[in-house]
Amino acid sequence: MVVTWILVLSLGLAVQGQKLPHLVGSFAADTPGFTNLYEHRFPKNPKEKYSLIFSSFLPVPFVSDQILAVKHIGKFLGNVGAIKPGVLADDLTWPREPSQIPYEVFEKEAVCSPYGFLVPGKNDGSIEIIDVSGDKGKQYDIVRQPGVSAKDWFFHTVVWKDVNGDGRIDIITARARQELFTGITETEVLWLEHPTGNPFTQPWKQRSIAKDVAGVFIREAQLTSNFRTYNTIITPGYFTQKLSIFWTENIQERWDSPADVNHRTIDEGLGKYFDAQVVDMNNDGKPDVLFTINAAENGSIWILETPDDFKTGTFIRHKLADGFDSRSGLMGGGNPGSMKAFYPNERDTSKKPYIMMSGDDGGTAYILTPKSERKDDWEYELHTMLDEGEGVIIGKLSAADVDGDGYTEIFASSYTNEKVHVYSYGPARKG
Repeated sequence: MVVTWILVLSLGLAVQGQKLPHLVGSFAADTPGFTNLYEHRFPKNPKEKYSLIFSSFLPVPFVSDQILAVKHIGKFLGNVGAIKPGVLADDLTWPREPSQIPYEVFEKEAVCSPYGFLVPGKNDGSIEIIDVSGDKGKQYDIVRQPGVSAKDWFFHTVVWKDVNGDGRIDIITARARQELFTGITETEVLWLEHPTGNPFTQPWKQRSIAKDVAGVFIREAQLTSNFRTYNTIITPGYFTQKLSIFWTENIQERWDSPADVNHRTIDEGLGKYFDAQVVDMNNDGKPDVLFTINAAENGSIWILETPDDFKTGTFIRHKLADGFDSRSGLMGGGNPGSMKAFYPNERDTSKKPYIMMSGDDGGTAYILTPKSERKDDWEYELHTMLDEGEGVIIGKLSAADVDGDGYTEIFASSYTNEKVHVYSYGPARKG
């Protein structure tokens, strides 16, 4: 027993000091883009807790795209190269970030897939609900409706929230569009009302929250003001080049009255704000805002310290790394892409988190590790986890302990080379 505990302790200490995960293997996948992990409610065993879902799309007009999946991904880490993804949904147009729908929304397992982007022939986006409770996903478009203006809007992410207090969970999302010839861009934050009837066949009414102040990524965050906790929404503005925050003053947390909803810009002037996450990065018990600036040259990653009062206080910037360049050769290409804080050992969250980050059009993926555990030390070391060279695009990364051993696995999609690479902080597998 003593020997066993010494072995467990030594492995845990090794992971804490391990900067980069090791490559478990790679599997072929059609043009994988944004990856995510679906967490099942009642897995039969730890290796069936997660399924990997990811978007697959081609820049070819009028050719439909897909959401692909590897069900119970943890079962296949012993032979990653043999993995063959299945089709979760098809007949989509440039799908962006597929995500898990909370079970309580429909009382069944379901996935949400926003889609569309600045690609000729694929800029007319929508939001698709995919019922995955059966063997094959059933798809429902909840945005395109008779009598509703279709202006080639595209969508990226959604937040699930009971907006009007009726007990049904609605959607808050952001959308954007750009005129082909003038380059004029519109953005809008809006909410979609969960219908009283069948949510898969009845229209979801669309109501505007704010225009031209947000991007297409939106993230939830809990922040404080005058000793009250608010459920806020952070929106990094790729087009507006601002990082904004939205909140409601309604005491019941309702967002359906425009008079109750406020917003402010908490950072600007750095360029195209790509993605954001609110998480305590220095273990001081306060949330921070982690975000990336996507650029063709000299992209960067930053942290904002949140003030005691998010409504009026100053958010203090800390630059973690810069000098990221696009190498894809594509017009509009940028680096870095999405990022996320994580722990290499999910059973030890007492230290500062690591950061995983996609290099997007740089053809790379990175891990950033804190240089010390001091709360006033914001310096990070940059480590290259993956470098596939020029002309390659790396999609959104995702991470979780998918096999139940306590150590985090990371999934990195190589869009151009049509592979998904699987990494792990756990002990290397033999054979």
